[in-house]
Amino acid sequence: MGFISNFVIEEEFDDENEVNTYLKPEFRGRMDCIIPFNCLNKEMILSIIDKNIKELTNKLSFYNVEITMSQELKTSIVDNLLKDNLGARSIAKIFRENIKTLIANEIIANDIASKSKIHININKNTNEIYLEFYSKNDLEKEKNLFTCIFQLI
Repeated sequence: MGFISNFVIEEEFDDENEVNTYLKPEFRGRMDCIIPFNCLNKEMILSIIDKNIKELTNKLSFYNVEITMSQELKTSIVDNLLKDNLGARSIAKIFRENIKTLIANEIIANDIASKSKIHININKNTNEIYLEFYSKNDLEKEKNLFTCIFQLI
């Protein structure tokens, strides 16, 4: 459970009024402490995105694939999260509901070749996420470019 707080560590903060407003006394009595969280900034969000890409690459290590994400998609995710003041769980949700779903569908369809590169991109006009597959042996785009489209949140 989180409460947004604009506080400086050295100063006392008064989140108790916010907690008292939302929680019953029985529940408040069971809390040991209140830990306020600051909003994520652009650098933090980009770091979390990169972490999620690394985790996804590790999960797909069996396929020996490399996963990259376009700067446009990263910027779009950052802008949406900053605009709506959302946290790290929202990044995980974007990966789970959009990117992982696209890749899973391709694995099921046997369209991901071993030692290939998956590039995750966004269509700026339609705001849709899509995948591009490249063969590592051919540095050019494969003749059969598998493109999957899924609507970004």
